[in-house]
Amino acid sequence: MKSSSFLAVLGLCVGAAVARPATDLLFQNNLNYTDDANHNSFLLLDQRSTQALAAQACRDGFSETLVSTPQAKSSMSDLVSLLTYYGTPSVWLADGILEVRDGKLKFGPAKKGSSLPALCTQSTKASLSFQPVNQSATTTVRNSATKNTFTGYRNLKSFRFLGIPYSNSPGRWEYSSLNPSRNQAYNATAFGPSCFQTGSSKYSEDCLFLNVFTSHLPADGARTTRQLKPTLVWIHGGAFTGGSGADNTFDGANMVSRGDVVQVTINYRLSTLGFLALPGTNITGNYGLADQITALEWVKHNIEYFGGDPSRVTIYGQSAGAGSVRALLASPPARSLFSAAIAGSNLGGYDYGTTYSKYYTIEQEYQAAGMAVVNASGCDGQADVVACLRAVPPSTLVNQSTVARFVVVDGKYIVADQLDVRDRSKTANVPTLWGVMAEDGAPFLPYVTAGETRPQALQSVLPSPYQQAATANTSLFPIPSSTTNSSLNLFNLTAQVGTDVIFRCVDQATVYSALNHGVFPNAWFYQFERSYQTPGFDVNAPTCDAPKTKERPNGDTRLPYLRCHSGDLYYEFGTLGESRLPYRDALDLDFTRLIMDYWSSFVRSHDPNPSADYLEKRGYVQTIDLIRKSGQWRPVGKSKQGSVRLLDVPPRQSTYQRQQQCEVEGLPVDLYEAGK
Repeated sequence: MKSSSFLAVLGLCVGAAVARPATDLLFQNNLNYTDDANHNSFLLLDQRSTQALAAQACRDGFSETLVSTPQAKSSMSDLVSLLTYYGTPSVWLADGILEVRDGKLKFGPAKKGSSLPALCTQSTKASLSFQPVNQSATTTVRNSATKNTFTGYRNLKSFRFLGIPYSNSPGRWEYSSLNPSRNQAYNATAFGPSCFQTGSSKYSEDCLFLNVFTSHLPADGARTTRQLKPTLVWIHGGAFTGGSGADNTFDGANMVSRGDVVQVTINYRLSTLGFLALPGTNITGNYGLADQITALEWVKHNIEYFGGDPSRVTIYGQSAGAGSVRALLASPPARSLFSAAIAGSNLGGYDYGTTYSKYYTIEQEYQAAGMAVVNASGCDGQADVVACLRAVPPSTLVNQSTVARFVVVDGKYIVADQLDVRDRSKTANVPTLWGVMAEDGAPFLPYVTAGETRPQALQSVLPSPYQQAATANTSLFPIPSSTTNSSLNLFNLTAQVGTDVIFRCVDQATVYSALNHGVFPNAWFYQFERSYQTPGFDVNAPTCDAPKTKERPNGDTRLPYLRCHSGDLYYEFGTLGESRLPYRDALDLDFTRLIMDYWSSFVRSHDPNPSADYLEKRGYVQTIDLIRKSGQWRPVGKSKQGSVRLLDVPPRQSTYQRQQQCEVEGLPVDLYEAGK
């Protein structure tokens, strides 16, 4: 029997269709989107062959050519870093051989009998998701088990497969299951519709789609663990009532090209369509959470064909997405589907945040939301309430004044009223990364009113049992004096306390107990001291924006401003360019590089500290310099002092933040310990 490599060469010789070899899209991403036009990307085909066959593989597989010597010389610095990192010291060019020796490119003539990988051009120059792309730059991935194919496209930085249906398209208030299709050809060049929520009429109930961003494609249809990349699955936030995996804030091109991972973004059902639960019926809630689990099952069965490693999956969510991560850590059907977790700005504690970390029973959810939904839909007193609700237009349900948005104890997906951080048999035992914004809670609070006093301000954010102690303690709860605006200073106080009781205290207590009971093998914690607020969520503006001055019209980050909820997202995904926003100063760019290098390192190794070898081979000199100056990000540890990375330029290490305040507020670091 002839070997597969011989058959591939034979196919080339006789002009037959050639299976795509393993391919890497190479782009030296410095995260400066204004500089993208000055850099080229390349396709590295990991199949050794003659120069003629290499040229044919570029042409037949991608409608590209072998890179010429002048083209390579125009990208010398980038190619040194890229070929060094990918361990490919010699490649075919159109007019010879390119070698990397002693950190320099060497050009030479073709040598008879040489068998080398191909370095192909990559002619698509679009680097941002809204820019038009070359319609011929399509690529098809084939799942050899299901025989399904997915045709996506590439831009300057990544291969992109959009709008992939991951489920069986369940009916309203039916649980999703894995897409059972076989022998289907999917056009994955455009996002699928987002799930119904308030706003646009473009939403759909048939919305369970995901998107894959990758820089590596295995050989066509191959099942292999070689060169597979760690995979990041992003779960969007939005109060369980809004959001989409198609939001370009979370575009994966920068993460995969700079961080050497695969990124997946998902849709899941929202609002009443995703979270309604009615006692005594078969509507038992958590449909949106179950959708997330179905998406993870799709990743398990399919991601290897897109270059991702199904055994190294990190789930990552922010806000309600972090609430989802917390729930998935507790969910029995989910625990085997991921190997690490990131929860950014997870809510808990008091007031609005409570239900993100402590779950209602179905009866409690009915009292909080379900009854109002039934009444507002005109279904109260109907012989068949469920049938009545199924007939209500989806836009009506999601636009009611009260909607269902709560994770509930349904007995299958969620079996207890909160994450168990003291029993490792009931929670996923995976490395975790947690953190908050310095004033995460500010957008969730009303701005202070004229004449409002300090006691009144504290009463507005604290439950009554803790108001007196906080009001009396002016040393722990002073009014900041960072600005000349007394109202803003008072709001700064409520923002700090609101951040404590909705975000910080519960998350620190979660990590403390989980580590001390061996639930998490390791954990890291952060607090953002620098932020860039997303325009779509800028409540109480401009308190969360760096003040604009004549000298710095885009915002002066040296002046006081609140570091608010969602102000971390542009840094984590490197997507300021997607919103056409400027870097306010040089530190914004350095900070973006540092944060993405931390986050992608956690996905690759389950440790946010990127290895020195990785940074050096990639040529990430700015991050090397910042880490050299600031030292390693230390894990939290088991002590009550903990360890927290304060993220700024440069970053610095500290302990759990505002522990004494959390104690006075009734949310101490040992909140989850026995007797508390």
